[in-house]
Amino acid sequence: MKKMAFLMTVILLMQSVTVKSTSDRDHNILKFGHTENDYVMFAHDMSMFTTGFTVCSWVRKLRNDQVPTWFSYAVSGENREIQISDMGDRTRIFGDYTNLASLYTVTPGTWFHNCLSWDSATSTRDVYIDGVRVDSKATPAGRTLRQGGTIVLGNEQDSGPGAGMDIVNIFDGELYKLNMFTRKLNDSEIRELSVDMCSEVEMKYGNERGLKWEDVLQKTKYGNVVEKDGGSGCMQTVNDMKMEYEASLKELNNTILQLTSELNGTIVEGKNAVLKLNNTMQKAIVQLKNMDKELSSKTQGEILSLKERSQETTERQETIQMISWVLVATSIMNTLIILVFTVYKLWIYKRKSNYAVKMNDNRSPNSPAENSETPNEYITKDEIYENLELDTYCADSGTK
Repeated sequence: MKKMAFLMTVILLMQSVTVKSTSDRDHNILKFGHTENDYVMFAHDMSMFTTGFTVCSWVRKLRNDQVPTWFSYAVSGENREIQISDMGDRTRIFGDYTNLASLYTVTPGTWFHNCLSWDSATSTRDVYIDGVRVDSKATPAGRTLRQGGTIVLGNEQDSGPGAGMDIVNIFDGELYKLNMFTRKLNDSEIRELSVDMCSEVEMKYGNERGLKWEDVLQKTKYGNVVEKDGGSGCMQTVNDMKMEYEASLKELNNTILQLTSELNGTIVEGKNAVLKLNNTMQKAIVQLKNMDKELSSKTQGEILSLKERSQETTERQETIQMISWVLVATSIMNTLIILVFTVYKLWIYKRKSNYAVKMNDNRSPNSPAENSETPNEYITKDEIYENLELDTYCADSGTK
């Protein structure tokens, strides 16, 4: 993962290098001549600046008199919708005049950064010199930038759009990186633009650069306006940057090749690991299936054994229950037999008792016994039993 993240970082760096590398022409300057006929004039879609804008440029002042004007935008009904001079004594927006010459000093022959910004939301116009805001002024509320005008670089338009350039407003200087942004940039953004004229910080604004320097260089030039190769002194810096970028690209390319090789090795190792893991999983699945079968077989055997044991237990319980019933029945039979025997004994005893009484009743003391040698003598117990048994036998056999 770390290698992949580093690779993505490398790709982003390469893209950033590509973005920063601009054409050599973008670092050329525009040098204006000494007459009122030396200017750049063109129409531009100003609708993107209706409610706010910022005009910035690196300016090299070469004329010390009059009112050298480097930017002018004129519309029908207002010749000075926007005007910016390099001395500050002609700073106008919506025709309103402000002399800022006393607020800053510009050394002739040197480059300085000049900006004018405005937006309708705050109704405020600001002027910056070398990234420092030197003046701020309110503008009419609800006012917006008018459309359909003409831009002139190097002079003012006193007689309307594209007309009235005069000797008073001859610029006679040099411009570099003139850009017009589609909103009012804040103080820190303008300060960043003014730090280094050879930087390309303006490139980060993308489509917010409604008017781009590289487009300005292609506009129609009138009179003695020339495009100087490397006049800004930034070409050497750019070439050095390109050399550094090329060295960085070479190093990054080597790093990418190394990472690619390592990544390929990692991929192969990953594939092998996946195959090994797959084989291990297959073996594990087979083992699990075998264990499942074995467990199922054992379980079925145990179930059958439990069923057999349960059946045996049931049979034993039934046998025990049967034996219990037999014992109970036997006990009952024994009890009945004892009872019958007892009743029978009682019955025998009763009969014997009755017979003895009868015999005694028949042998009264006043009547002598027949065939008895001992008259008036009672019958004995043994005689009673003998006669009773005999009588019983005779009764059973049907004889007397």
